[in-house]
Amino acid sequence: MSEENEYIEPGSEEKPEKRKIQTQVKHIIYGKQRPDIYTLTTFVVDLVICLIFILWQVLSLVALYSREYIWQQKGIPVEAIINERGEQLGFEHGSFLEFLSTVYSLSLICWGVFFIGLIFLYRKQKRFIYFTIGPLLFYLGMLIFYLNFQYFIEDTTGFDKVAILIAFVSLIFNFYLLKSEKASGKINFFGLDSDEELPKHP
Repeated sequence: MSEENEYIEPGSEEKPEKRKIQTQVKHIIYGKQRPDIYTLTTFVVDLVICLIFILWQVLSLVALYSREYIWQQKGIPVEAIINERGEQLGFEHGSFLEFLSTVYSLSLICWGVFFIGLIFLYRKQKRFIYFTIGPLLFYLGMLIFYLNFQYFIEDTTGFDKVAILIAFVSLIFNFYLLKSEKASGKINFFGLDSDEELPKHP
């Protein structure tokens, strides 16, 4: 049978090219190699934290901008509650609402940059530390200095504080491991290579 008479399934010639493009996009985002278990664990834990904070900031903004609707439908005086709390924290009447709106909006940007940092982490690029620790510090700075320390202590939940602490510790520890691996070619725990055995006691 001649080649010109051979049946070719419609669209089949496009599939390899499509798969190639999908593979290239995947490599751009995640890299060509699967990260080690320590990097993968840090990535998953901090990704969950990141998504929780993004969801919380979005819901907070929705509640903030829907305060009139909430008042009409549920009878909850969101604006009055916020203004009262703001005065208790030392803000001028009516100004706390604007401060919160700014913090929630900038927080979304912070966690968006944080997510980009996690992609660098997954790809085991040391620059991830700037895109993760930087936004975390900026976010904390807004809570403590742009709002105030009392707000951070009293209005920031215990979960938020623990989650931020976990993110800080896990990222810095992973950066130490990655830096050690880049220098020695092996993952190193406190000066001990991952393929070395711990000294045995007599």
